[in-house]
Amino acid sequence: MYEIKTALLLFLLFFSASASLVYLMYRSNLKHFFVDIPDKRKIHQLLIPRIGGFAFIISFFISLGVVAFFSRITDGNVLLYMRESAIFAPLVAGSAIIFFIGFLDDSTFINVGVGAKFSVQLLVALVSVYGYDMYIDTLYFLGSSLELGYLGPVISVLWIIGVTNSFNIIDGIDGLSASLSLLSICIASTILFFAGDPTILWVTIPVCAVIMGFLFHNYPPARIFAGDSGSLFFGFIAALYSIQVANMYHNGKGVETFAAFLVVGLPVLEVFVSMIRRFWYGLNENRGLKHSFKKVVSPDNLHMHHRLIFRGLTHEQALRFLVFLVFVFLQYPLFLYLAHLWE
Repeated sequence: MYEIKTALLLFLLFFSASASLVYLMYRSNLKHFFVDIPDKRKIHQLLIPRIGGFAFIISFFISLGVVAFFSRITDGNVLLYMRESAIFAPLVAGSAIIFFIGFLDDSTFINVGVGAKFSVQLLVALVSVYGYDMYIDTLYFLGSSLELGYLGPVISVLWIIGVTNSFNIIDGIDGLSASLSLLSICIASTILFFAGDPTILWVTIPVCAVIMGFLFHNYPPARIFAGDSGSLFFGFIAALYSIQVANMYHNGKGVETFAAFLVVGLPVLEVFVSMIRRFWYGLNENRGLKHSFKKVVSPDNLHMHHRLIFRGLTHEQALRFLVFLVFVFLQYPLFLYLAHLWE
């Protein structure tokens, strides 16, 4: 009973802090320095502030400070519970780095280049993998195992960068990136919790509360965007959870490594298909391989969410359709885990 009350208090603290700070940023004059300007690739037609990520990441750290200051909430040291989770330390470190680069890139007075953003994402991945041992060391599939050795950390670094960017790239309509991140985190947490990791809830509850506080203002029609700082945060968190799921089988508690991909599968698959599509279009333009490879990293408006909008769906209808699609998609890793329990 006491733990339920603690969890509820924790959720209310992080949710109210996030929703309140996002609202305050939206109402302040600061938003004029963080505006998403419409262009031919973007769907929205109005000037909308993209300061949401800055606001809810700040609220996340403020709430952590409140929890640390009031070290005991009803039945124990909640911050200690959080720190017992393998995800907590890389989450805090990575979020701080992402906040810095995202804050600069979301502003209207600083233009952060692709190289600089990639360097920061690489730093976040390296800190998580080599600083906090957040990596996949063994692949398990169909009863067989493959030790990755030194390739494990390298693959995990690339995985974190790829997943982080995939959630950033799909952030094309109101509420999409945040909703998909929320679903991925919830499914991964459910699997981890029932696999015997109760500490995961003490991280999941505040993270989900912060995202939901932002979604309160970002649900269609959005009054505020997450910006790069927010969408990179969504992807980074989902990447950490997917790696944690992938490592469960190593402890004899979970599902095969393939489940890690399934947790974040649709955003990653969407970006992978987009890269192939862009490369193919580049080849058809007959301007050489160099041009085709440049097309791969060139943004366009042919993603799934764009196509749904162009077919006449509203932002809310497209969001509901994609969220439902991902919800159905995410039942498979949950099914894999349940099947593992019944063996």
